[in-house]
Amino acid sequence: MWVLDKSGEPLANVRLEVYWDGGHIFFDSGWLGPGYAKANLTSGIFWVKVTGGVPPYDNNLYTSEVSRPLSTDHPTREDLEKAGYCQPNGKCADCILYSYEVAFQRQW
Repeated sequence: MWVLDKSGEPLANVRLEVYWDGGHIFFDSGWLGPGYAKANLTSGIFWVKVTGGVPPYDNNLYTSEVSRPLSTDHPTREDLEKAGYCQPNGKCADCILYSYEVAFQRQW
C-alpha cells in the first residue's frame, strides 16, 4: 500500500485501515520505506482506506475513498489480465497467492 502527496512523493506516518467482514487491522505508512505499508492477509475479501495521521507525528484525521473489494481467493478476470496472469480472452496461469498494490494520493 502506498500513500503519496499531491506531487506523487511518498508520505510517511499515515494510518491505513484494512478491513473485512468481522474484523480490521491498522497499518502505518513509512515503516517499510517512505510512504509504504504492507499487509499479509489470509484468504477473503478486503477493503482499504486512509483513517488519519500517526500520533505523535500527525494527530490529524484524514479520510479517503475506500478501495474496491480486493479478493485473495478469486481475483477478477480483469485483475488477472492486468497483472499478466492471463492473456486477454485466453488461458490463465495457475497461482495460489495473489497480491494487490493500492495507492492513495493526496489531492491537496
